[in-house]
Amino acid sequence: ACSRHTAQPANMAAPAVKEFEGLLATLTSSRSKISAATKLCFQDTKLWPTMFDRLARQIVKTPAGSREPLFYLLDSVCQNAAKQNNSDYLSVVSKELVGLLGLADIATNTKLAKVVQGWRKPHLFGDAEITAATANAASALSAMVSKYTGPGPAVVQTFPLRVKAMFDLTPNTAGQLKLTVGEEVIAERFLDENWYEGFTSSQPETRGMFPVTYVEVIGPVAKAPTEAEQKHQTTEQKKPQPAAAATAAATATARPAHPTTTTTTT
Repeated sequence: ACSRHTAQPANMAAPAVKEFEGLLATLTSSRSKISAATKLCFQDTKLWPTMFDRLARQIVKTPAGSREPLFYLLDSVCQNAAKQNNSDYLSVVSKELVGLLGLADIATNTKLAKVVQGWRKPHLFGDAEITAATANAASALSAMVSKYTGPGPAVVQTFPLRVKAMFDLTPNTAGQLKLTVGEEVIAERFLDENWYEGFTSSQPETRGMFPVTYVEVIGPVAKAPTEAEQKHQTTEQKKPQPAAAATAAATATARPAHPTTTTTTT
C-alpha cells in the first residue's frame, strides 16, 4: 500500500520548493540540471517529503517516454543520500518503491532498467526489496497514479493576469517565451495546469508559453474604463461635494462673534 506524505500547499511552499518545481518543469538529462535539482533537495532535510511529492507528481503527469530525466534525478538524490548515510531520504522513496517501479516501466525501458539495477545494491534498497517491488509493480501502478494525480492548487483565473518572473528562462523549444528575473509578464490564458501563454511587457508583439512555477502572480491587469464610465466619472467630479459644504457651514456656525466692549461710568 502507498503511504501518504503531508506536503506543504504550493502557495505556502518554501522558496526552495518553488525553485525545485521550476526545475522539474524544464528538467532534461543534462548533468548540470540534475546536479542543481539534487542540491536543492538537500538544502533542508525537513523539505524532502515535500520535494518528493512534487517529483512524484511530475513523474505521474509526464508521458511514459519522457520520464527518464526525472528518474535520473531520483537516482541522483538516492545515491547522494546513501553516501551521506541519510536514511530519511531513502525511507521516503522506499515507501513508494513499488509504484515508482511501475511508472519506470523497466520491462521495456532499458535505460531505466539500468538505473533500477543499481538500486539493488545493499547501501540503497537491496536486491530482495527491488525483486519484491518489481513483482508487484503492475498492481501498484494505478494506486500511485491515483495518489499523485488531482487538481493543482487554486490559481487566479482572471485574465489577462500580471505576473513577475522569479527565474530566468532560456527557451529550449519553439514557442517558449524568454523570461528574465524580475520582469513583468502578462499571462493571457492557461494552456494547461502547468503552462501560461502570454507576453513580456517589454515585447508585447512576441507571445509564447512559460511555466506557471516560474512566475508569481501580481494581480489582474487593470481594466480601462469604458466611454460611459469615463462620462459618469467626469459628471461626478463636477458635482459640489456635500461633505465639503457641510464642513464649511459647520465652521461658520462655530466661529465666535466679535467681542462687545462695555464702558462703565464711575
